[in-house]
Amino acid sequence: MNQVFEWSRFCKVVKKDFCNIRPAMGSTLLFLMLIPAALWLLRLVLSISSESYYDMDPLIREQWIGAMCIFAGILAPSRLYGKCNLVKEGIYYAMLPASKLEKYLSMLLQCLLVCPLIVLIGNYLIDIVLTILPMGSYHEWLWNDMPSDYHSVTYYGSLDLTLDSDNFFNNTSLKVAGWFFSVFYLLFVKMIFVFTNTIFKKHKVSKTILCLIGIGFVLILTIIPLLAHFGDDMTGTFVEWINDIDNLASIVWGINVILLILSAALIWWTGRRLKKMPY
Repeated sequence: MNQVFEWSRFCKVVKKDFCNIRPAMGSTLLFLMLIPAALWLLRLVLSISSESYYDMDPLIREQWIGAMCIFAGILAPSRLYGKCNLVKEGIYYAMLPASKLEKYLSMLLQCLLVCPLIVLIGNYLIDIVLTILPMGSYHEWLWNDMPSDYHSVTYYGSLDLTLDSDNFFNNTSLKVAGWFFSVFYLLFVKMIFVFTNTIFKKHKVSKTILCLIGIGFVLILTIIPLLAHFGDDMTGTFVEWINDIDNLASIVWGINVILLILSAALIWWTGRRLKKMPY
């Protein structure tokens, strides 16, 4: 029998972890699915009370659904595997009849894919139902989210980053890079919380968020003096350079590579920590 990975054994631990989602965080996932519906109800009440018409753009609704999926990925590690790094309580995880690799792959599957996918499907189904209803602020389908009047984005104070809307939305390289950016960004954010789930003993999500705020604060204190040192001329030159859609696509591809490397490093480091976890 293969002691590292066996498909039937892996399927069993995946099934066990999947069945544990409902008791461990079923109410949390339901809450995340109902938040956009609560916003729809709030806008309906506001429309009735003010006798005004409020319409919610499909792009905004899609962003809300995306945010709920991110929250699902953020909360899943601590809710499903919160005791995996505790000496006494984590024995149940260590004693599961599966190899460490199989248990770790199942953990990644549930946290990175299954829980966010449950929220995504639930939100989309609810959005379709709310769009069908004659009342409310949903009058377009979610897939009708392409802006038609995009002209410019204000960047760095008074400097304008002017992008041609036709080139911006029809550039194949930029569209593909943007899709990969969404995937790698979500992967990176979720892996941060999977990784910190193996470090912190209690209040794992809140401690991780505080650490991220601290890191962001340090980065801001570092970047602002650099921008002040280089001045508006160099910043303006950079803005003019990325007005070229191909240059902007190159930057997005570069960011994708960085996110992929960081995500891979977190996946490896988390697996190493779980492998050497003392129980």
